[in-house]
Amino acid sequence: MIQQASGPKVAVIDIGSNTSKILISQFDQNGSLAPNLEKSFPCRLISSESQKRGFILPDQLKQLFAVLEQLVSISEEESSDHLTLVATEAIRRSANQEEIKAVIEEKFAHKLHVLSGQQEAELIADGVRFDPLIKGETHLQVFDLGGGSLEIIESMDGHSTFAKSVPLGALSLAERLNVSSENPLSLSKVEEFNDYLFSEISKVGLTNGTTAKLIGLGGAIFFMRKILAEQRGVGFEDCKQFTLEEITVLTEASCGMSMTERISAFPHLPSDRADVFPLVCLVVEQLMKVVGKEHFYHSFCNLRYGVASNIAKFKGSPGCSFD
Repeated sequence: MIQQASGPKVAVIDIGSNTSKILISQFDQNGSLAPNLEKSFPCRLISSESQKRGFILPDQLKQLFAVLEQLVSISEEESSDHLTLVATEAIRRSANQEEIKAVIEEKFAHKLHVLSGQQEAELIADGVRFDPLIKGETHLQVFDLGGGSLEIIESMDGHSTFAKSVPLGALSLAERLNVSSENPLSLSKVEEFNDYLFSEISKVGLTNGTTAKLIGLGGAIFFMRKILAEQRGVGFEDCKQFTLEEITVLTEASCGMSMTERISAFPHLPSDRADVFPLVCLVVEQLMKVVGKEHFYHSFCNLRYGVASNIAKFKGSPGCSFD
C-alpha cells in the first residue's frame, strides 16, 4: 500500500558542474523520503576557459540564471513549503563565488549554500540511506561521480566512517588531463590515465576486499545504466547492478570511439555527456579495482535527498548541516 506523504513539501535545487537539478519531496508515514518530482537541466559551468581564468564566465552565468528561473518556477508551481539552493564543485572553486551568491539572492530571494567537499560527501551519505536497495545493509561504500568532483563515502551500521570529496569529476579530469572530446583515446593515454586514477583513488582510503555493497550515484551513472540496459536487452528497472567485466568492455569501446561514433553507438547518451563519457568509464573501472569489487549498484538517492532530509529534520532552521 502506498503511504501518504506528510510533513513539509521540500524543494532542493542542486547546481552542479554539468547540470542543475531539482527534487521536490515529502516524508511519508514510515519516515521515508518520498519524491514528488525530479527534473534536470543541462548547465555546464566548467570549461577550459573557466579553468584557465579561475572563475565562471559571463555566458555560463547567463545560462545558469535562465535555468534557475525555470527551477524556481517549478518549486513555486508545486507549492513547496521550503526551497533550498545548494552548489557544488564548479561554484565552490570559482573565484567569483561571492558575486554569484549575491546575484542569485537578489534575483531569486533565496540564499545559495555553497557546500564544502566534506559537506557534500556527508549529505550524500545521508541521502543514500533512503534507498530501499540498501535496507538491512550494514557496510556500504558509496561514490557519486559528478562533473567537477568525485565523492566517496564508507559507512558501517548506518554511520559514516569517512566521507571525502576529490577533484576527479569527468569535466575536471578532461580539462586537467587535456583530453580531446572529439577523438578516440590512444592506448598509451588510456594506460597513463588508468595509472593516474588508480593512484589517486587509492589515496582516498577506502577499504579493499570487504563485503561492503558498492553503490554508484550521479547523472553519469544513470546514463551508464541506460546504455547497459539496452546492451543486455532488458528494461531500465531490471538493470540495477553492473559487473566489472561490463564496465571494462564499455570503457574499451568508448575510449576507442570519436565523439561522433559515441553518439551514434549510444543513442541514450546526450552530447553533453558523450564528450567525457570515456573518462566516466575509466574512473568507475579504476574505483572498482581499488576496492576489489566485481559489481556495483545504481541508486537515485543522492545529495538532494540528503539536503531534503536535513531541511525536513530542522524545518529549515540554521541547524541544517549545510549552513
